[in-house]
Amino acid sequence: MTRESNLSIKAKHNYKVANYSERKRYYDVAISRYYYYLYQNIIDYISINGLEINANNNLNSHYNTIATFISSISNDYNLDEEDLQKINLLQKLRAVRNSADYKDELRNKTTYERDFKNKFTTFNNIIVKKLQLW
Repeated sequence: MTRESNLSIKAKHNYKVANYSERKRYYDVAISRYYYYLYQNIIDYISINGLEINANNNLNSHYNTIATFISSISNDYNLDEEDLQKINLLQKLRAVRNSADYKDELRNKTTYERDFKNKFTTFNNIIVKKLQLW
């Protein structure tokens, strides 16, 4: 039996907080916590698989980390074009999280579901159910 990493534990905590926030209609908080659930699992995946994050550009660390993850998944798994498009939703989720954390606006249920939750669910289903990465 392998020991669960601390990042994996933190990710699970973020998922629970996101779920709670969504039920309380704290949609921007839910976006942030669901995103960090993904991001911490991605960092854990990169670490476990000994990947190096390509930082040879002027983009931020989240973008580079996500790009490394997407590249690895695209190369290592036999995904069809539709699944690859779903995997690429991750960069859109990053942009929505940035907006949720830093823009002076609040999302309602409709904008939350349209801008984030539907994309999150689509992406997460491939990662968790199809690829069983976490």
